Amino acid sequence: RMEPSGRKGGPKQVTPSMEMAFNDAQQLLYAQDYDGAIAKFELVLAMDPDNTKVMDTLGEVYMEVGAFERARDILNQSIQKMPNDGASKYMLMGQMLSGPESLLAFTKGCEILRKDLRAKANRGAAKLMGVKQKLIAGLCSIAELYMTDLCEQDDAEQQCDKVLNEALKLDKNNYEALQLLASFRISQQNNPAAVEALRASYNLWKDLEPTDDKMPSYEFRVATSKLLLELQEWEWAQELLQTMLEEEDSIAEVWYLLSFAYVNGGAPHEALETGEMARRLLEKAGITDPRITGQVDAVLARATEEAKNVPPPTEDEEMADDDAMAGDDDDDDDGDDGDEGMDVDS
Repeated sequence: RMEPSGRKGGPKQVTPSMEMAFNDAQQLLYAQDYDGAIAKFELVLAMDPDNTKVMDTLGEVYMEVGAFERARDILNQSIQKMPNDGASKYMLMGQMLSGPESLLAFTKGCEILRKDLRAKANRGAAKLMGVKQKLIAGLCSIAELYMTDLCEQDDAEQQCDKVLNEALKLDKNNYEALQLLASFRISQQNNPAAVEALRASYNLWKDLEPTDDKMPSYEFRVATSKLLLELQEWEWAQELLQTMLEEEDSIAEVWYLLSFAYVNGGAPHEALETGEMARRLLEKAGITDPRITGQVDAVLARATEEAKNVPPPTEDEEMADDDAMAGDDDDDDDGDDGDEGMDVDS
């Protein structure tokens, strides 16, 4: 339901036409008709130009369609009108900015969410959880900044540790925060602690069905596999990547990562099979960038050489792997071939 703007001088009356346009915009948004939703939200905003909640939603939709300049403009309007209300506009701005500017946006958003959390402290765990999860996401974004754009700051390590600790105090079972902690521990060259954090994260979702709402995104699990490879957890990485291929077997990057895990785990024949699958998917997608294909070629060259000294798997072992390996002939042409991020050195 549409809410009035709430500006000084009293809330603007929500008229039936405004309510109808707002509901239409929401329906179009749910249907992922972003152009239609934008047109309706712009109409609502023209009728109630001080409504920052509409501005925040419209800014998010513009961001979704890649209209970042318009998104920044409208979110800045919202910030100017109500700078201390509504964390979402700051979180969205943080995503579109970089370095210190991004940090300022995320920090302000987290400040508002902490205030919301205190205000709702007596409303029960269910009502608090939504605010907690938003605050944890903001804290994780700050941690990522200190591990990337702001890593050269003198206090980057201390600040990263601080916000991750706060996130995990809010929810010790947040898999995103735990995985980010693992990445942070790797950067500190504390691999045992990284493995511990990653195991804690993995155990929260490893037995979930792919359709479960609590299952992390496929992209998140690709990132998990890369951390495992960085930690030289070859068998663990193989286990994860095999289950991911059972879910979606048309992404070249995942086949490559599995090949990398196999060749480093002493299974060159399996590395050859999975590496060839990665190569075929890249060829099918018309990807010829040597920075990508070269990584696959390097793993295949190494696997070919090492396979000369290792007996091939037995028939029983091959049958056990059939489910994970099948699917090349049935690949959909519109599959995501995953050519981005193949950055594990062979």
